[in-house]
Amino acid sequence: MSIINSNFRSLGSYIMENIYKIPNYQREYSWEETELEDLWMDLSQIINGETESHFFGQIVIHVDKKEKAKLIIDGQQRTSTAVIFLAAMRELFTEMYNAGWDDAQFDAQDITTKFIGRYTQTRDERKLILGENDKSYFSNRIQSVSSEQLGLQKATKSQKRINFAYNYFYKKLEEEINSSDFLEDKYGLLKTF
Repeated sequence: MSIINSNFRSLGSYIMENIYKIPNYQREYSWEETELEDLWMDLSQIINGETESHFFGQIVIHVDKKEKAKLIIDGQQRTSTAVIFLAAMRELFTEMYNAGWDDAQFDAQDITTKFIGRYTQTRDERKLILGENDKSYFSNRIQSVSSEQLGLQKATKSQKRINFAYNYFYKKLEEEINSSDFLEDKYGLLKTF
């Protein structure tokens, strides 16, 4: 395997431009509260103007011509977590739309189409496909249009971590936007992320 291209890109352009798969031989989702908190602190520093950017880390992609797929060899945990974070944002935008802020619907739709993808019974437009052990759970919990809460009784450790990460970011974002009482201000605060 040789490196085809090495460059710096924004997380947004990285996720938007392709569909990625995490090979089955890669570990399941493993981030716990410590890693989530570190990422949250980094994002908070950017939002609060304490730093201009954050280096998300190296991501290594292998183009598998046989499978016609781009496989994430290094960076699967960070990429998965970024999509989970965006799903939490999408949910909050959807709630704002349901509360009467019409612009929030466009933001929720943009996050879905550009970064998460759609997954329903008849449509599979996912931007990220996890390995076999987490693929179905991730698709239903994070990428499904309904983003419903799934039962965790029979969930694996990695699936519980996915759910924990989603709830962690949802609560952190909710705390940030609830510093205001006005829907317009909440919307503006969420847009800063």
